[in-house]
Amino acid sequence: MIFSSRLLLLLTALIQVCLSLVISDSHVASSCIYFLRKKSWQCSSAMGGHMSSSTWMCQCTNIEWLGSITNCIHDYANSTEELNHAYSHIVKRCNLRAKTDYDVNDMKLYQSNATSYLEDSELFPKGTNVTAPLSVRPSVFKTWYKTFRDYNYFISMCQRLGWGGVGFWIGIIGLSVFSLVSIDWKL
Repeated sequence: MIFSSRLLLLLTALIQVCLSLVISDSHVASSCIYFLRKKSWQCSSAMGGHMSSSTWMCQCTNIEWLGSITNCIHDYANSTEELNHAYSHIVKRCNLRAKTDYDVNDMKLYQSNATSYLEDSELFPKGTNVTAPLSVRPSVFKTWYKTFRDYNYFISMCQRLGWGGVGFWIGIIGLSVFSLVSIDWKL
């Protein structure tokens, strides 16, 4: 009995470790985030880098950034499911790192509001503070989109390979335990 509870605890821990290894979630959201990180959102680079909580706090509370990111996602998502998934990606990051309280409906409202005020992203070169929500040209954005789509595909394939390895060893351990138990019963 103690052996089976320890095995169950080990398997639960293993599954949690594997689930926490998810690096990238939405290629649409990631490509929009990294494309828009090139722009100056009045968030100082001295705030700790592009992935720091203070940078996220600055961006997630900036109406121009929210309008730009949601519009970019809206323009490049291929389905409603992908759109909502990408919005939830932004919601998770902002709520976790910037301590906001957004939901997917808030992202939809930011996007619909931004459509009235969109400016071309090329009007704000690097170093120029952005003062309006940005639209992203397909010709400029396609490299970012393709890169993150391919990146997520490779991560997905690696995760499948990893889960296959975990499944293989769970099968080996299971067969070993079964054979030990069956030998014990024969004696």
